[in-house]
Amino acid sequence: MRGCGRGIQTVHWLAYHLCDMFMMTSTFNDCLSPYHLRQTHNRVEAWSIKRLPFEPTHWLKNFRQELRTAARQLRSDSDQLLHAIYASPVRELCDTENVLLYNVGLSHFAEAARYGLRFERAFQIIVACPHPLTTQPLHYHDYCIAPSGSPFQHWNKGGTLASWNFTSNAKAIKQCALVWYAMKTGKITTSNIHHTVPPRQYGLQLQLDVPYRDRVRLPEIVKPLFDGIISALHYHDGTDQAELSRRVATLIGAGANDISALLQEKTATVLGRRKLLHRFRDNVQWNPQDDSCFVGQLHLNETGRSDWVVHGELFEVNLK
Repeated sequence: MRGCGRGIQTVHWLAYHLCDMFMMTSTFNDCLSPYHLRQTHNRVEAWSIKRLPFEPTHWLKNFRQELRTAARQLRSDSDQLLHAIYASPVRELCDTENVLLYNVGLSHFAEAARYGLRFERAFQIIVACPHPLTTQPLHYHDYCIAPSGSPFQHWNKGGTLASWNFTSNAKAIKQCALVWYAMKTGKITTSNIHHTVPPRQYGLQLQLDVPYRDRVRLPEIVKPLFDGIISALHYHDGTDQAELSRRVATLIGAGANDISALLQEKTATVLGRRKLLHRFRDNVQWNPQDDSCFVGQLHLNETGRSDWVVHGELFEVNLK
C-alpha cells in the first residue's frame, strides 16, 4: 500500500509539472505574432505565416496596415526605383504584382515608385525571419529602393517573345480595356523563338514616355497597364463572345463586330488561347495569365513630347 501511495504521488507530481510546462508553452505561443516587419531608411521586409489576400481579415488586416505605414516612408530619386520581391516556397499560382502592391494598397507606394518599379517572384526565402512566429514563416515581402539599372535578383532574362509600342493618354492608360485595344490595334512584333505551347513563366518590361508637365503615379496605373498588355497577347476562347464583345465595345466606343474580331485575332498572341474575360455586373472582368509573370518592370521616362507612349517587351525568364 505504501508503494502504491508513492506511485500516486509520482503521478500527481508529473501531472502538475506537465501542466505547468503546457501553461508556459501556451503563454509563450500567445506572445508570438503571425508576422514580423523590419524597416530601415530604404528597405521594408516582412515575414508572414499566410499570404496577404486582397480582402484580409483578423490579424492580416493589422499586417496590411503596418505594411502600408512602412511603405509610405520609402522615397526614391530620379535614378532609382522600387524593387519588390515576393518569396514563398508555396508554389500555388498567384499574381505577384497583386500580392506585393495591389493587396497592400497602390497609393501607399506613390513616393517609393515615383520613377519606376520592379517586382519579382521567388520560391525560396533566403533571409531568415529575425523573430520566431507562431508557425513557420512561408511568405516574405521585400521592398527596396534600388538603382534603376540594377538587374533582377532571382531571374535571368532570356529571349524576347514579343515587343511593341503604342500611344495612350492619362485617362486611357488607367483602363484595362483601352490598353488592350491600343495594343491590339497597334503593331506587335514577335520573335523567331518558336513555342508549341505558351511559356509557363515570363517577364514583362515597360517604359512609359510622358510629357514633363504631366504628373504620373506609377502604382496607380501598373495593374491596368500590365493586365491590358498581357490580355492583348492572348486570344479569347469564344465563351459568351457576343455579349462580351458588346460590353467591351461600349467601354471603348467601338463597333461590337470589330471588338469580336480583335478578341479572337490570333496574330502575335504568344500567350495563347484563354477564357480571357467574363461578365462582371454590367461590365467585364479581364482574366489574363498574369500569374505566370514572374518578373515585371515599369520605368517612367519624362520627355518633351506631348503624347504618352508605351514601349515594352515580353521575354523568357530562367531562375538564376
